[in-house]
Amino acid sequence: MRITTNMVINTVSRNLALSQARFLRLQTMASSGRRINRPSDDPIGITKDLGFRSTLSDISQFRKNIDQATSWLTFSDQALANINELIIDAKEVSVQLANDTYDAAAREGGAVQIRDLFDQIIDAANTRFEGNYIFSGTRTDIRPFLVTPIGVVYQGDYSSISLETESSSYLSINSIGANFLTSAIRTLGDGHDMDPGLQSNLWLDYL
Repeated sequence: MRITTNMVINTVSRNLALSQARFLRLQTMASSGRRINRPSDDPIGITKDLGFRSTLSDISQFRKNIDQATSWLTFSDQALANINELIIDAKEVSVQLANDTYDAAAREGGAVQIRDLFDQIIDAANTRFEGNYIFSGTRTDIRPFLVTPIGVVYQGDYSSISLETESSSYLSINSIGANFLTSAIRTLGDGHDMDPGLQSNLWLDYL
C-alpha cells in the first residue's frame, strides 16, 4: 500500500493529540495529587475509590459515635456516683434521727437536711449532657423527674439510646432513671418492700 503525505500527516496529528492528552492527564495528576480525577481515567479504580471513601466515612462516624458514647457514659457514671453518695448521706441522717436522744428541734433540723439532700438527688437525676436529659430514656428533651406539690413523677420513657460503634454493632449508652430510682410498693408480707422509690405510676410525699 502506498503511503501518502496525507496519511503521514494524519498519523502524526493523531499521535500528537494522544501525546497532548496524556501530557494533560499527567499534569492534572501531578497538580491534584490524585491518579484518578474522573471516572474515565479508571472505571474500576473509581469504583474502588468510592468504596474506600464510603468505608473511611463510616470509620469517621464510628469514631465520633464512640467519643460521644464515652462522654455520655462518663457523665452518667458521675451523676450516678453523686446520687449514690447523697442517698448514703440521707440514710445516715435518718439512722441518727432514729435515736431517742434527739429532741424535736434536732429532728426538725434533720428534716430540713433530708429535704436538701432530696432536692440534690432530684437535681442529679435531672442531669443534662449537651442539652439532653441523660436519664429520660429517648425523651431527652423532657425532665425525667418532676417535683409537684403532691409528689414526684417520672416523665421519661423506658427506651434505650444506641449508637453504632462498628458495622452492625450498637452500644446502648443511656440509663433509665426509673430503673434505679424507683421500685414498686408491695403488699406487706413475704417479699414486701419497705424502701420504695419513685416511679411513674406512684405518687410519693416528700418533706
